[in-house]
Amino acid sequence: MSKNRVYRSGLAPYMESLVAELNSCGFQGDVYAGRLQAFDTFIRDNGLDDGTLSRTVIEAWEVQRPTENSNTRNDRVAVGKR
Repeated sequence: MSKNRVYRSGLAPYMESLVAELNSCGFQGDVYAGRLQAFDTFIRDNGLDDGTLSRTVIEAWEVQRPTENSNTRNDRVAVGKR
């Protein structure tokens, strides 16, 4: 069942379009939607929301969190490789 996700960052239109495109192509866009929502929250909460996907944003996102093991971190960072 599809969940309505709300993205609030400057990248929101791109995230919404990506999920819609994945769904229209038969992929499980909802799986990606949840992870994109986490990314959306991350960039807003960390003062990285300038509407661009910069190297700074990516490097901050890829840092392993204290609560993650390396497999969890790799799964979070490589969401597009499913």
